[in-house]
Amino acid sequence: MYFPRFRDYLGGWKILNKIPTGKNSKLLGDDYYTVMEEDARTRISGSYNYILLLDWYQYNFFNASYGYDLQRSSTKRYIIDHVGIDLLLPNTRPQFDTILATNDFLQRSFGQQLFVSLLFRQLSYVNTGTPNKLNGRRNLSFSLEVAGAEVWAANELYNSIQNKSTIFRLNDTIDFSQYIKFEFDYRRYIDINSKQLLAGRVNFGIATPFGYTSDVPYVKQFFAGGSYSLRAWFPRELGPGGFLDSLTIDNRQANSTRFYQTGDLKLVFNLEYRFDIFWRLKGALFLDGGNVWTLRQDPSRCGSQFLFRRQTFMDCTSGVDPVNDPFYKQIALGGGMGFRFDFTYVILGLDLGVKLRNPFPDVRADNGTAREGAYWVKYSNFGFKDIAFNLVLGYPF
Repeated sequence: MYFPRFRDYLGGWKILNKIPTGKNSKLLGDDYYTVMEEDARTRISGSYNYILLLDWYQYNFFNASYGYDLQRSSTKRYIIDHVGIDLLLPNTRPQFDTILATNDFLQRSFGQQLFVSLLFRQLSYVNTGTPNKLNGRRNLSFSLEVAGAEVWAANELYNSIQNKSTIFRLNDTIDFSQYIKFEFDYRRYIDINSKQLLAGRVNFGIATPFGYTSDVPYVKQFFAGGSYSLRAWFPRELGPGGFLDSLTIDNRQANSTRFYQTGDLKLVFNLEYRFDIFWRLKGALFLDGGNVWTLRQDPSRCGSQFLFRRQTFMDCTSGVDPVNDPFYKQIALGGGMGFRFDFTYVILGLDLGVKLRNPFPDVRADNGTAREGAYWVKYSNFGFKDIAFNLVLGYPF
């Protein structure tokens, strides 16, 4: 729900406008405060999400926020949320419980959690760009999200005064989560002619916990794979790092909706050549690359950590390759082709992706090294099972 005027209910902006930082300067300048008063719209929002994976898990996710939407110009937009409250209530099934029992990371990040922000929750910036002389367009966006800072500060103050080590919880069952999350997205479009276009995207994200939270909540972590990421992998199948999910080994197609791998850092890039075929049918050839990683070692997922140098971890408990390659050796590549029906008001598409390069080698030497050829997929008996089908609503990017 939008209010057409800027309403500073909490009085925070007015306070910032009065705090001096120099002889003739303030923490928030008069010019910017005037822009907020004249152009910003007040926004109150709420949402509810219900996710169900049969025989796997389900969760209820409630969200409410209060903030502002500032359209600074025809191409630049700022979205600022001050108050944000999210409640996550998951419910797991026996098959998923067997995985939780052996995965400490999932145990810590998949429980009941409450995300509370009272002064600042999120800042988002979107620059849609305009066509240039070379018939190209650029889109740039980033977002910064912080949750739990006020709760953590109050918890620290309470423990300091009471000389205790208490961790605040709601009803002794729901944890207050504290994390910082940043995501960056850059897109470039080049019109070759009226019927052909070259599109590219780079997407980067990083998240880290702080305070009394040991891991970023599962629903706030990054994943790779699927219709809008690396289309040769199913959602949450790829990574993290060079880790190979046992579900992929057992039966990839049968488990296509049950992968659960996520990470603290994401790097994804896409390149797509789009062209008209006939009438409303359009085609595309694409190349996707990237992966997700953890920021620290996870013994239950060897090879998952983002590193600049190769390391071997002898305390690996996942029963697979204990060698952790540097991140650039763990870049996965996939390619394929797609078909899109453009009905003007809606675009329906089907993308067919095939793996080209895995983030792990088939074989290593005794010293832990591996030849580059060991990472590339060898399709001696290429078949239907090697293709990942992705239904797409709109364009992938």
